[in-house]
Amino acid sequence: MLQLFVYGPGLGLPSLDPSCLAAILYCSLAVPKDEFAIYQTANASMSPTQKLPALWDGRAWVGSLKNVLFYLKQKGYNLDNQLDKDALSKINAFSCLLERNAYDLWLFKAYVCEDNYVRVMRPEWSKVLGFPFNYMTPNAFQKHAKERLNLTLGINEDKLSYEASKMPISHRWTNASRQKQALLQAQAFRIRISSLARHLYGSLELLVGDSEFLFGEHPTSLDCLLYAFLSFHTLTENFDQLTLRSTMQSSAPKLFHLLESLKTKWFPSNEQDGLLSSVSIEKQPQNLLAVARVAWNNVSKKIHETKNSFQNVSISSEKQLSLARNGFFILASTFGFVWFVLANGIVVIESEEDVDLDTSRDESSSALDTDVRSREVEQRLDDNTRDEAPPEAEEINASSMSAEDLLFGFEGENEDDDGDWEEEEMDDEEEEDFDEADADIA
Repeated sequence: MLQLFVYGPGLGLPSLDPSCLAAILYCSLAVPKDEFAIYQTANASMSPTQKLPALWDGRAWVGSLKNVLFYLKQKGYNLDNQLDKDALSKINAFSCLLERNAYDLWLFKAYVCEDNYVRVMRPEWSKVLGFPFNYMTPNAFQKHAKERLNLTLGINEDKLSYEASKMPISHRWTNASRQKQALLQAQAFRIRISSLARHLYGSLELLVGDSEFLFGEHPTSLDCLLYAFLSFHTLTENFDQLTLRSTMQSSAPKLFHLLESLKTKWFPSNEQDGLLSSVSIEKQPQNLLAVARVAWNNVSKKIHETKNSFQNVSISSEKQLSLARNGFFILASTFGFVWFVLANGIVVIESEEDVDLDTSRDESSSALDTDVRSREVEQRLDDNTRDEAPPEAEEINASSMSAEDLLFGFEGENEDDDGDWEEEEMDDEEEEDFDEADADIA
């Protein structure tokens, strides 16, 4: 079973990209409904060309519109097999015209016109794509559009945009002239785009006849391409700048009527009667692996572009010598600074053993200081306790006391710290008084 991977719907069309819409139309008309399925995705990394549409047949991938159509025709799904050589040559010629000029007009209208891009295209892509593709895919399309139109039509972004110069007031006239020149350049490019559109529409109108399709009563690959590319010109009315709808109505009315009839036939108001009513359409979920793959592809692409830009830059021998000298001086200065810091002890480099030894020493010294301080505190508490404690009263036995004890107290009243009793010495007068008192008692 064939699997077709395309971008999701937008702007009222089955896909927001013209190439994807052309592949959807061709598969719906050429391939039986039960032999293919449509998957709406935001990741184009599975495509060999990194572009959608992409086709998977169960064994290999086919990327980009031209390759997908060629592969389907080789497999027998060919809408042009009943045409003669003259019709086939016209299909090849006008297909190239649509893929180049019609696609250029769409890129200019949708991505180069900044107002259309900011106001219409970015919100539409945000609805179709999920994170992080809603930030990367629109910018990638805009970058591709500017690069392509610069090559094909010579449209330069710098000539279309104007940015006021940050200059003094005396040079304000310079900004006014630059703004006027930018507006004139933009108007000239729009006139050129309108002329290109009229030429394209006039050439395609020559193919339009009275039949239902371009080459008779059966659709061809050119009908698919015609509707896919020109429907974005005329059937999308959300754009203010560069309205190609009025240009086609005035320059190619028959072509405009053909597009309206194809829209009514393939995508009527009742979706059950439309071309995609019985086609299997699913939305491919995004997993973390796909997001990581896209992120890696973007990073590797940026690295490759940067590498190529450096390789393309030619450096003279004098410049190389100057860079070598600057590198030598930077290296020598760095080495001298590191030596100065280490020699003066501003930064000390220690091994793990030295750090462990210093830590053990600090811990032992702190433990010793703590022990000494605890002992001093205990000693102070004991001294304070002894000073504040009241003397214990002793029972006095008068019958066993002598006269000397009653008059002068105990001989050991004054007790020193060692617990020894000391007898106080008496002078001569005290001895005489003591003898008299003893004699009276006797």
